[in-house]
Amino acid sequence: MNPITTTNNLIIRELTENDIDTMYSICSQPAIQEFIDGFDDEPEVEKAKLAAYIQFAYPFYGFGLWGVFLKENGQLIGRCGIESQMVEDECEIMLSYYMDSAFWGRGYATESCHAVLEYARDELDIHRVVAVIDKRNSASRRVAEKLSMKEEHELFYHNRDSLLYSISL
Repeated sequence: MNPITTTNNLIIRELTENDIDTMYSICSQPAIQEFIDGFDDEPEVEKAKLAAYIQFAYPFYGFGLWGVFLKENGQLIGRCGIESQMVEDECEIMLSYYMDSAFWGRGYATESCHAVLEYARDELDIHRVVAVIDKRNSASRRVAEKLSMKEEHELFYHNRDSLLYSISL
């Protein structure tokens, strides 16, 4: 499968059916699951939702949440991308990301998000991207700040006290 984009360390590409089991393992980690909306504890249900996302979201929108793979060995370590979401009655392009906890602290979230933002600007002609981050998720907040995203305000989103960050591309 062709990459969406690459960085020094990472390949970012659409997920495939072959990635579902690994992606489920990453998502089911308690530290990650805590911040994922709508995660189903039933593995077959969650895997079916991911399969449907792969089948329908990428071709419909032309973008989505992509897999993040290490260049050195092709290992799937997380997910990063953009989606069209309603935020406070506005249609926004939202950046979302998470990495396998075994790879935290290595800069991969920032590296993949930076590449996705460049792709959104250069290939998709997107000029504003937001991130809605749970106020308790200090690591994701630091990533947004490293990307030069600016905190706009607090909001209650998907039953969470959150912060809205944005960036003009």
